[in-house]
Formats: sequence, C-alpha cells, structure tokens
Amino acid sequence: MNDNSDEQSKTKPIHRVNIEGVSVSSHGFVVLLSFNTTQTTTQPCASNKSSISYLPIQISNDPDDEKVASSVQALTYLQLLGGIDMAGAVLPPELLPQLVCYAVDQQRGESYKRGKGLQIDGNKFTDSELKIIECLDDALRKDGVTFVDASAKERNNVKCPKMKILSVEIGAPTNLSLLMEDDKNRTDTTSSILELEPFMFTLELMIDDCKSPIKICIDSQSDDTNDMLQEFVYSFNPHCSGAFTVLCLAQRYKCPIYFTCDSSSMLIKRTLQNLDLFPEWRSTGAVQNQSETVVSNINRGFEVHNLQKALQIAVRLGDVAAERKIQAKIQEYDSFDELPVVEGMEIAGDGDNSNPKMSGSFG
Repeated sequence: MNDNSDEQSKTKPIHRVNIEGVSVSSHGFVVLLSFNTTQTTTQPCASNKSSISYLPIQISNDPDDEKVASSVQALTYLQLLGGIDMAGAVLPPELLPQLVCYAVDQQRGESYKRGKGLQIDGNKFTDSELKIIECLDDALRKDGVTFVDASAKERNNVKCPKMKILSVEIGAPTNLSLLMEDDKNRTDTTSSILELEPFMFTLELMIDDCKSPIKICIDSQSDDTNDMLQEFVYSFNPHCSGAFTVLCLAQRYKCPIYFTCDSSSMLIKRTLQNLDLFPEWRSTGAVQNQSETVVSNINRGFEVHNLQKALQIAVRLGDVAAERKIQAKIQEYDSFDELPVVEGMEIAGDGDNSNPKMSGSFG
C-alpha cells in the first residue's frame, strides 16, 4: 500500500460494508455491497439522517451471467456466500500464501518499483516479511530462483506459516483522474457504473507469531498486480479478476470489508441509492437459505446411501430384525416429496429426465 492510500485512509471516513446480495447483469455477475451514510443537516433541532448506499462490484464479465449465474466466478462466490468452500482450482487453498510470497519477493527484487500495484506497506522489512523471506530462502535458495520467477512446482515447495486476513479496504484506483473524467459523463445505467475503472483493494493480514501486519494492494491498473493475477487467478480478466479474488478471500477468511470514501469524493458517485438497476438481485439471506437446503439434502442423500449399504449387509448375514429396522427407516424417504433432491435442478426436454443440469437460476 503506497503513501497516498495511507493519507486517504487518514483523511476520509471508513464505512463498514455489508454483503447486501448478488445479481446477474448484462455485463456479468455483480456483488452488491451496502453501507450506512449520514446526511448532516443545518436546521435547528433536526437530527442527522442516516441512509443506505449500495456499491456494485463486478466479479465476472461472462455473457452467460446475464440471466443465470453460470460462470465459474459466479458459482464460486455463491458457494462461499452460502458457507461452502470447495477450495478447488478456481480458488485454491494456497492462494493467499502465494499472493503474500509474491508480494514480499517482489519487494526485495531488483524489478520492484515503489508505488506500483502489488506491494508491501512500509520502507523496511517487518517481522512478518522477514518470516516469509526465510520461508522463501529455505525452499528456493538451492534452486537459485525467486518466487516470482519460480515454476508452479517450485512454488509449491515453499512452506508458509499460517496467516489470516484482518480486513479488506476498498478505495480509489491509482489513476483517479481517469475515474473523475469517466464520472463526469456518467448516467445511471448498469453499463455506466460497471464499465468504470476498477477500485483498488487493500488486504491487511497477519502472520502467525508475528506482531506487524502486512498490507497488500491489488490495483487492476497496475502492471505488477496484473502480472500477479495472471500467475494465480483462474481465467484472468483485468477488469474483474482483482475484485473476484479479493471478495472471495474476504468470504473465505470471514473478514470485515471497508469502503474509504466521503460525501465529497468522486468515489461516492459510483454508489447507488437503490437497486433498481439490478431487478433480478437476490439477498444474501436468500442465497444462504438455499445453500442450507442443498447441504441438508446432500446429507440426507448420504444417509439413504448408508442405509442401503447397511441393508445389504443385514441381508447377507441373515439378520432379519436388523433388516426390518433398516427397511422401516428407508421407507421414511420412500416418497417423491422426501427424496433428497437439489434445488435449482432443471430437467432438459419434455418428460425426459435423462439429462439433468445444474444452474444457479435467479428465477
């Protein structure tokens, strides 16, 4: 994080944001954040008014997300929002340690340039950074490579300490002049909002057994950030990959998100007073309720499977009493209404259930 962003944090209010919901759109999948704003009045005996503002952030540019959440980015975020972390290739469990290693290695490398995108806060190495450097040297010194230049196999040899994200801060991108120029001609349409330059995200994280936190800036206008994202992010896109990565990591590590902005800032013009531009949006609560139902149905499916295996064993052993008990339990599920099914399942064709398909329909 550079000195300019530090100064912004000191002089501008920081709003704690909530994940209001998500939405499909003609430009891709969108996460909808909300935060409280206070309007100061000069009228005597009148109290300040509090209102809710909304901040849409695009995390995919897949045209298939126009009506149905179907991109890997949309489905991954929906799973995380519902409390399910698959930790697969789209968002691997080692993603955060790799970002930290890349940032530290970039700082001490000759190609590191102050004020460019992905970087470490401060002019000197902290105890957290020194601990990461030690891990890098232990794994890569014998090969004579840096983490930035190492192969995927060599990077996997680095054993990082445990770490967690303390907070995520959303602020102005590096090139604020471009943002201001875009905002001058802005109209309240989905296109005008989502096509503006991406925000800058700052992750503050802590390394186990260290005292000093590390701050990593992800600014999609920076070559350093884009070089890093192309290394680690699935299906890289310069407009969306930074936001997707940061918001997914915030869900994985369950950390608070803040928006740095005041009423006089150009950034506030990127917010909305309502969600009329996203008529198909769904609340976080609705997504989580559906996820709980899916998880419950999956668990019931495992129960049926285990009962059937137990029944086979009872029949093979000739245990009639056990066989009857298990059959009675299976009969509790022996109706269409009680069968474990997954919500959102669509059946292809009229009367043809041979080709089921899953979707994240927003209907």
